[in-house]
Amino acid sequence: MPTSNQASDKFLQPGEVGVGDSACRFRTLLGSCVSITLWHPQRRFGAMSHFLLECEGKIFGGGNMFPDISTDAMKIGRSNGEAARRLLEAHGISIVSESLFGVGYRQILFDVRSGDVWARQVEPLPLQAAA
Repeated sequence: MPTSNQASDKFLQPGEVGVGDSACRFRTLLGSCVSITLWHPQRRFGAMSHFLLECEGKIFGGGNMFPDISTDAMKIGRSNGEAARRLLEAHGISIVSESLFGVGYRQILFDVRSGDVWARQVEPLPLQAAA
């Protein structure tokens, strides 16, 4: 068992995904497969995948949380959704389902066993004028 100063190595085989904190290091070997890493710099946790051609993508989110405010900064949801599409397409991952954009947020339930994802879009409450 590693001490608090040592990292724990996790080796990912084809088709595996790992998630860990700053005490974790992921390793894998890639030939024709692809790996994607995600990292949160402030919280120091991340995820890594090692996927084969069988991978499918489903994209959710990108909603406009503040429809009453019309600035470029409020269009970040659309930019995020389009970036996710480009990323998957660039890696040859077919998008089999998506629920993107619109107004509000989404509640997502992902059943890893079946691969099913349920999304429920909820509109935000209108902004209240300051009293």
